[in-house]
Amino acid sequence: MPALTVLTVIDWLSSLASAAPLPPIPYPPFLEGPYIREMPDRVIHVTLQPGLGYAFEAAIDQPTFQVRCRSDQNNQPSGEFLAQDLDYRIRNARYPTEMNFTNDNVSLNTAVQLVTRAAGAPAPLGPPDDGMRFEYVCTYRCIVGV
Repeated sequence: MPALTVLTVIDWLSSLASAAPLPPIPYPPFLEGPYIREMPDRVIHVTLQPGLGYAFEAAIDQPTFQVRCRSDQNNQPSGEFLAQDLDYRIRNARYPTEMNFTNDNVSLNTAVQLVTRAAGAPAPLGPPDDGMRFEYVCTYRCIVGV
């Protein structure tokens, strides 16, 4: 079974910005974590994390990923709205979904069966940074299987 990659998750999250039946929304750039870049102000960082591991005799894997949504300067509601909107789209996406797993340019027969929150709703990540930008964070669990 191929491993879920951060770029695969970013591609899928980007596609949710225009997923029906919700109106399209202009998401800021999605960047690969865990390194959190200083710029741009409004950004979404995605970081893969360890999950629950294999289950059902290795028929499924259960990786997790963290989404950090950062607001514009002096605009806490912009970060909160971004995190809440993306959370809604993740929880209401159509499953199973292909995340375009590839190995040496060959598509593999693997699908994400479900993505759920690993804990609660997106929450603020402490006080704002020096640029008065607020971050909201949420962790999601994937069920990936053939």
